[in-house]
Amino acid sequence: MTWRNLLLRAYPRAWRGEYGEELAGILARKRLSVSVVADVLGNGARQRLYLDEPWKICGAGLFAWTCLWVFVGPRASYPWNVGVLAAAMGTGARTVLRRNCGEWEASAASVKAVLAGVLPAVLAVVWRALAHDHYSVQALWPPRTSLNFFPWAVAAGLVESALFGLAGAMLGRFAAGFREGVREP
Repeated sequence: MTWRNLLLRAYPRAWRGEYGEELAGILARKRLSVSVVADVLGNGARQRLYLDEPWKICGAGLFAWTCLWVFVGPRASYPWNVGVLAAAMGTGARTVLRRNCGEWEASAASVKAVLAGVLPAVLAVVWRALAHDHYSVQALWPPRTSLNFFPWAVAAGLVESALFGLAGAMLGRFAAGFREGVREP
């Protein structure tokens, strides 16, 4: 696989199916400089924001938030779960606004985003628990958290993210109705 083919993978599959050959031809004629690579990667990220599923986008943002929390969080004073719940609510609202789907489908998308996003924290807790460093486990979750309580905490978090996704979906439905009402005189 060449560098040009790797750059094409920055774009979503649907976009590549329609415009990929044209961009491949343009890239074949150009010399790969830093500005060309930055331009292709920036436009690929923008197309992913427009074309990818909302749960993937919100899940990627939550993944970055969780990585930051795993490395900085126990020493910081901001609550990690606020970002998780905001991502769940945002995923629900964005899914309803983007796909015009039902609230339950948007709630399921929120759960998928949260599952993708909290993976670094889950891995950190399991790794630290297996290393018998119980203080690190307690730094990520409430004080009485142990590895025995961990599955219940994850299940409760998923239910909580589904409820916040449902709330976000209802908020998205309200925003869509408000937007339609503003357009019609």
